[in-house]
Formats: sequence, C-alpha cells, structure tokens
Amino acid sequence: MATYHGETKPVLVWAEEIGIPYPTLIDRIKQQDLTEEEIFSTQKYRNYKRYTFRGETHTLHEWADILGINYG
Repeated sequence: MATYHGETKPVLVWAEEIGIPYPTLIDRIKQQDLTEEEIFSTQKYRNYKRYTFRGETHTLHEWADILGINYG
C-alpha cells in the first residue's frame, strides 16, 4: 500500500493509474530520500538536481512551473 495526496491504494493500482511501471514505482518507494511528489512523478526530469527554499524542495523545472516562469 502507498499513500499519495492523502489517498492510500495498492502500489499496483497507483502504477496503473499514473502510468509508471510497477517495478519503477516500487524502487522509488524504497529510496528513503525521495519526496512523495518525486516517487509518483511522471516527469522526465524527476532525477534532476533539487533545490530547497523555505522548506520546499523541487527541481528547477518544478520551481519554474510553480512560479509561472518559462524554463527551457
């Protein structure tokens, strides 16, 4: 079972719903240093370097999306 955005489901169900291969999702869950968003991310830049500001950690692409900035 895994919880994402406060909803708990079997990992296989999450994998099918968000389109991530089940083994990939299991591997991500086992990694202790990933956030919930990183575990369930389908974005190709998931493994890019992360930056923390005021307690929030995101990639540059994610920060750009959050701030409404166009980033390559």
